[in-house]
Amino acid sequence: MVTLSSTESEYIAMSSGVQECIGLNSVLDDLGFAAEAILVMEDNQGAQHLAESKSVTQRFRHISTKYHWVREKVSSNEVRVQYCPTNEMVTDHFTKPLGRVKFEYFRDCLGVHRVGVLDIQQADGDDEHATIGMRVA
Repeated sequence: MVTLSSTESEYIAMSSGVQECIGLNSVLDDLGFAAEAILVMEDNQGAQHLAESKSVTQRFRHISTKYHWVREKVSSNEVRVQYCPTNEMVTDHFTKPLGRVKFEYFRDCLGVHRVGVLDIQQADGDDEHATIGMRVA
């Protein structure tokens, strides 16, 4: 999809992400877990404002109405949008190259840790298939 601005792109991505989260919340509800409001961490203040506003501005009237349902979810308190500065966005490592320090910081925030060959060999006792990899804590 081609968008006309980063705000539009982030807003559409937010809508898609919220759809996925609502589906996951439905599964959790079926399993007996109480679902909390979905928290969207957003580094684009324009997208945050667009999601929280009650009306469509002239600048964004071309965005398909299928993406604006996220506003209903925000106004009904099913979704909260919170600003997060770009340099604190954990998911940034998925979108751009990072230096080692920042990469390791974000990796640790996600709970992913380096696993060495010896760790894997000790875990499964299979020396033949041991490799270096990552694991999620």
